[in-house]
Amino acid sequence: MQTVDKSVEAAAKNKDKLEAGIKSAGAKAGISQTALDAGVKKVDAALSDKEGLKSTINKALGNETTPAAATEAPAVMAQ
Repeated sequence: MQTVDKSVEAAAKNKDKLEAGIKSAGAKAGISQTALDAGVKKVDAALSDKEGLKSTINKALGNETTPAAATEAPAVMAQ
């Protein structure tokens, strides 16, 4: 679980770089600006709820979490 926690924290810390990379790669791949904006918005929402994102990833990986954390999934992941 520490690896997930550290990864989410690092991604949140570098959110601007991550979003810029998504936009750049998407533009090179010919993805529409509307789709890119929607994708970046989802990334932003997920990284804004770091604890929920950590819980969702840990649950998907089968890692143990506290009962309260396991029931809280970020809204962006449920879409």
